[in-house]
Amino acid sequence: MSNREIHSVILNLNKNYSQNKGSSFSTIVNRQLEIKPNTEIALYGGSLTRAPIIIEQDTVLEMNFNYAFPNDKQRDLSSLGFNLLEGNLTDAAGNPTSQTKLSAGIPKGSYSKLGFTKQICNAFNKVLFSDLTNGGLKQSVIEAVSGTDAFECLPYRMSYEIKDGNYWLGLRYHLEPSRKGITQESPFLVGHQDLNDGITTEHDIQLLTNDEYQLGFGRTSNTVDWNSYLLGNSPIRGLAYSKLTDTDDFKLATDASWANFDLRTSAAPHTGASKMLFALNNTWFADKWGNGGATVPDLKSVAGESYTIPQCLIGVLLEVDSDGTTLSNQHASIVVNEAISQEGYAVYNDETTRNQFLTKNLRRVAKIDITEYDIDLNISNNSLAFDVYCENVPKEEPVTGRDGEFNSMLDRIYYFRFLMRCPWGDAYKVLYDSKTDGTSIDKAHVESGYLFQQINPPGGGGFEVSGGLCPQFYFNSGGNGASSVFRVYNPRGNNIAGQINNNSNFIINKAQLEYSITCPFKATYTDPDGKVFNNTNPTSMQNTLLIAEDTSGVQLFGAASQQLNIDNTVSYDPNIYPSNRDISGLTELGSDGTRYNIEVNLPVRAYNTTTQASNDIGQTRTILYNTNPLVSNASETTSSIIQKDIEPNNLKYLSLNNPQSIKLNELNINVRRANTNELATEITDASLEILLQKE
Repeated sequence: MSNREIHSVILNLNKNYSQNKGSSFSTIVNRQLEIKPNTEIALYGGSLTRAPIIIEQDTVLEMNFNYAFPNDKQRDLSSLGFNLLEGNLTDAAGNPTSQTKLSAGIPKGSYSKLGFTKQICNAFNKVLFSDLTNGGLKQSVIEAVSGTDAFECLPYRMSYEIKDGNYWLGLRYHLEPSRKGITQESPFLVGHQDLNDGITTEHDIQLLTNDEYQLGFGRTSNTVDWNSYLLGNSPIRGLAYSKLTDTDDFKLATDASWANFDLRTSAAPHTGASKMLFALNNTWFADKWGNGGATVPDLKSVAGESYTIPQCLIGVLLEVDSDGTTLSNQHASIVVNEAISQEGYAVYNDETTRNQFLTKNLRRVAKIDITEYDIDLNISNNSLAFDVYCENVPKEEPVTGRDGEFNSMLDRIYYFRFLMRCPWGDAYKVLYDSKTDGTSIDKAHVESGYLFQQINPPGGGGFEVSGGLCPQFYFNSGGNGASSVFRVYNPRGNNIAGQINNNSNFIINKAQLEYSITCPFKATYTDPDGKVFNNTNPTSMQNTLLIAEDTSGVQLFGAASQQLNIDNTVSYDPNIYPSNRDISGLTELGSDGTRYNIEVNLPVRAYNTTTQASNDIGQTRTILYNTNPLVSNASETTSSIIQKDIEPNNLKYLSLNNPQSIKLNELNINVRRANTNELATEITDASLEILLQKE
């Protein structure tokens, strides 16, 4: 140690001198610095400052929609059969459709965690909104109402969540209240127009109000029958994992599948019993009794009861007694088709199996005294609701041999709840949950709604009907008053087929079951503004989003197209957020992985290879030190900049190999990206301490 001479040089960025920047700066010494012959040099410590996320090059991200309801092949089938399954997004010829893949361009630059997240959301949402014509809409081949076009949309948007240290970025189900060129006063209006299905939508109904904002109706006559009804023909959405009463800051009304209405009641001038059925059913089954304009519903027995009620898949039977002044004996009976859990797609395969299903009676699963829940029908404007929720369960065995089925190890099962809310209450009360007694709904009864007006009725007829769960309303006045005790107002639902343009058009919300985000090497994309993006160096984006590179090299479009090889990618469910964030999108941002070379204007000799050239054999550089990545996990950062201390575990002295003294008045520092040798313009501040050692 006595024979060693060590000097320290501290270099701090001075932005006021000679156009200094964090990536390239000079420091003047007050007198000439002399470095003696055969001196060694080492970086003792320092710090670099930059944004948490660096994207080195303009980068193309691709969103791949792998499975959807319905695909074009399903549309061309003569009957539903077994074909409403998780099918590849292909047309009838087997080629990918225009929505198989969407691309978005992310500009290079320095980003905060929030800024980067917003950039990705904005880039994809711009494409999601503009990729289809007419502001995110396209004209459908479905003509639900004679002479009136329907529209289709992709009801998903990129979204993010940053709260309490948690992070999420992904695609989520989202309905927008308005669209370019289309008036959508409410996305939740329940459609009840006469469609091209040969079914009379309403009978013996007094419309109290009917406009683009509100629908109100009740029974006209007071006969003792169920021939007073209004059939909604907008199926409520499937694939909803949330519930109406879930408490989550990020939950939207569209995350749940529901149908509700406000119930106005009056005891006067009625006497005796009065009934109402709020049901979920589909026009496929209603076609059996309502075809050709028939107005007498198909009535079914309730097991163990002496009465009959209209056929339905799910229903709540409301019963009251009135003495002309007060409503008493207020009960709600929950009924289901007795085979609703066991029957699947076979029900819809042909007329024979459908008729067999329709022979099933109804089963009462609960009878509820409404007043026990502090709800009184003597007070008008109570709100009633069904919500239908989905859960993933393991498949008993993979199903094969069905055209277009996604061979997943998970299957879906559905349950439903009945809820009520009194006029002064802020939240719904759950009066019944089918999961508590194991009453499930086979997925076919819910998901067949995605074939809105696309199912040919068995036996023909020249029109098409719908599957799914549509809100339906039936009244039985008991013959003891001018009309029914019950009046329905504001029926709403989270519909697969909503209404727009003052109820004159249907808008069909297509379902995506699975998506993935990739960043393929050499992918190109021209954004809507004409800017060209090329993935010549997508590594920083891949590292930040923690996504694997797709190396399949498969072209997704054209006659020779094949489905994307996603073996090395992670696929997400766009419907399950926010109930399960882990499988709905990205929950973490990694490090961009950028390492830096610190170079100094001294005769240090180092070799560095880059990732830009295929035959790069390395360049001689004056590299004093190569840093580790400055960010280990971008999810953990909360500020717009980070300051990373550089503390070498071991001092690495490098020989200058100077046979003579080096005299200089200025030290120059360059900070370059190690993988490209480009100046690291993202570095905004730097401070270094250098040791000079002479034996």
